[in-house]
Amino acid sequence: MEEAIMKVCTACEKARPLTEFNRKGKGWRAQCRHCDVAYMAEWRKANREREQTYNAAYRESHQEERKEAFKQWYDRNRDQQIERSKQYRIQHQEVLLQKRLERREAERKRYAQYRQMYPGRCKTTRATYRERNREKIRAKGRIYHANNRERIMHRKSAHNQTPRGKTVRRIIRQRYLARKANAPGTFTVVQFLGRCDYYGWCCYW
Repeated sequence: MEEAIMKVCTACEKARPLTEFNRKGKGWRAQCRHCDVAYMAEWRKANREREQTYNAAYRESHQEERKEAFKQWYDRNRDQQIERSKQYRIQHQEVLLQKRLERREAERKRYAQYRQMYPGRCKTTRATYRERNREKIRAKGRIYHANNRERIMHRKSAHNQTPRGKTVRRIIRQRYLARKANAPGTFTVVQFLGRCDYYGWCCYW
């Protein structure tokens, strides 16, 4: 068995195997890898803004090269990355779920603020989108209902047992009877609830 070639690091002054040194041209660096890592960590800590500025400028000026390099790397390591991502999702299900819920809640709050600031714009935008994509929305809805029939039925059943669900069902029933009797006029949910509260939720007659 051959003995490992040793080299003394100029930073820590310890004799280490040559395999613990990085290459430099045709030779080897004077400092070992451990000292190189420690030095770079200190340098980054002392020059954080400088490094961030340099990295941002580099990314901006080498976008295409970086995209191509990443594509080539991913093509070579596709299977390993897919398996790695799969294992990560399995091991961190609760963390990923919590992040997803937090992100949705933040988006919901942000959109609610936007609707308050621009109510007319949101209403017009939604109406325009529905008008332009009517068939697409219907097809998507049919596919979703076909794939989630039991889930939808369970959700509707649970909702119908809530106070709001019972009220909505009562409103639907009253509108049906009104249409059947050819009664004139219409009413909103707020108006219906207001009349019910006024009469103590009892029949007027």
